[in-house]
Amino acid sequence: MNANRIQYFLTAVEEKSFTGAARKYFVSQAAVTQQIAAIEKELDVQLFVRKSNGIEVTEAGRYLYEEMKQLIGRYQKVTENLGDFQREHTESFTVGISQLQDYEWISPLLRDIRRMHAQMEFHLAAGEPKGLLERLKQGRLSLLVTDNPVYEETQGMEILPAYHTGISLVVPAGSALAGKSRLRLEDLKEIPLILAGMEGQMEGAGYWEFYRICRNVGFTPHVAAGAANYLEALILVDEGAGTAVFMEDITSFIKEHSGMKILRLEAPGIVQKFLMYRREDETLEMKRVLKYLIRAGRERDRGGRADLKEDFALLWQEALKRDDGTYSQRLSDDQAEIDFWHRFMEKRKTYQQDPWAVKMSSAVCEVISGLSQETVLEIGPGWGNYTMDLADICRELTCLDISPDVLRFINRWSRELGKTEINTVCCKWEDFEADRKYDVIFGYNCFYRMLHLRECLEKMDRMAGKMCIIGMGMGEIEKYYLEMEEQLGVRLVYDKKDYIYFVNILYQMGIDANVKVIPLSKDISFGDWDQVVQYGTSCLYNRQDEMEEHGEKIEKILRKYFIKKQDGNYHYRYDYRGTLVYWKPGD
Repeated sequence: MNANRIQYFLTAVEEKSFTGAARKYFVSQAAVTQQIAAIEKELDVQLFVRKSNGIEVTEAGRYLYEEMKQLIGRYQKVTENLGDFQREHTESFTVGISQLQDYEWISPLLRDIRRMHAQMEFHLAAGEPKGLLERLKQGRLSLLVTDNPVYEETQGMEILPAYHTGISLVVPAGSALAGKSRLRLEDLKEIPLILAGMEGQMEGAGYWEFYRICRNVGFTPHVAAGAANYLEALILVDEGAGTAVFMEDITSFIKEHSGMKILRLEAPGIVQKFLMYRREDETLEMKRVLKYLIRAGRERDRGGRADLKEDFALLWQEALKRDDGTYSQRLSDDQAEIDFWHRFMEKRKTYQQDPWAVKMSSAVCEVISGLSQETVLEIGPGWGNYTMDLADICRELTCLDISPDVLRFINRWSRELGKTEINTVCCKWEDFEADRKYDVIFGYNCFYRMLHLRECLEKMDRMAGKMCIIGMGMGEIEKYYLEMEEQLGVRLVYDKKDYIYFVNILYQMGIDANVKVIPLSKDISFGDWDQVVQYGTSCLYNRQDEMEEHGEKIEKILRKYFIKKQDGNYHYRYDYRGTLVYWKPGD
């Protein structure tokens, strides 16, 4: 029973009326009646006797009411005390930072940890590096983050690399480098360079390291001039003085500059940007924080790319919108999604893998073959098209879904088919938290509710140990769509979601994913012509108006594609493709 149903039931008992309960919650009487009926069906018991002048609670209903009242009262008491409990059990950490860029790097990461682990609380303390180090030794700081190495004895301390900078270059349009999509050190030979972010030429350990590596590959860069900051360097480049070199990734600061291009130099780590100092006797919770920060640092070191001008995470959000600019109720309302799957799974009495899924499931198993996968997490298993095959090739399978009906179906049929017991988690992927990694994380056709797709993919990359696999079915534009649009000028509704958003978002995260496209087809059949028309016109933006104006012509077009065969049914062959996008985390 969900919370809404319980509240409707309790209020109906107290009001002695379904109408009274409906009035209190501003819903229709039919809605309350439907929810009460669902409880009675779920528990296989009659809760009310319906009479002409109202309702009367049965003995079973009275018993359920008293028990639920106690449970609700206890729940309210627990929630009231939860805030005090949380405050008493929150572990507080103080992180020292020495410069603004330290704050810009670590602050969002600490927010992420706080969101995942509510029992952790962070405070930031700014100061001069040596003074902060002394406070760390005294136990007044939990961690020190600095981009300035503290050159002194650090007995009892441990220094950890947070991340290494790459090298970004701003190239003028007329440069010999402008046409390149990738850069190596050798490409910089004989190219005038402007070192940015320094007051005097050749000052700073990072720039000496850059020169040393250049000399190791056989050349010494020509230096046009020094520049105190990136803006000054841009001006020098704009005046044609050369190519500006930055000892950090500046693509997040400069998205686009007229007549210039930002390139990423493919070279070994030139200079260690941030260092983390910590006490060697820190707690287990602090070790968890450090593990997360180091992982995040490695991901940042991988770079990310900004050479695709469009933000594909935002384009994905636009693709999820309907033609009127709104999102579907199932996307924006968790309960609507839960209710949808409840209705859907009620109709699904037996387990049977869809014919098209046999081919796709085989491709998924082929991708992860040879990985020695022990643990697999499947997101949004639906009715188990992939689940049962995955259960055969791993020691431990966990299925995550927002729908309890889906998870009950999976559990029931895994037992019926003699599969290894499957773990189930009733949760959205966005809300899922686990203090562990899974060897493989897999999800197919489960992204239609993931509005913030980049964050979802980043989380998947972070929580997978060996492989991430995602995918979706991708249809060709139906030929009868095109005929209706071209011949009749009707307005159609197209599905704008496509796997290419996955590829491009991952690319902008710095991940070069693999793509496998599998041709698929299925036979769609209907027993009568009215069903064909209903299906074939579901693509019309304004179905009623278009059918009134073009009904006969639309049906004539549909008859070319939906063919009546000897079995008496109308058949339509739907050709489409299944796509898998997969990558190894950390690559």
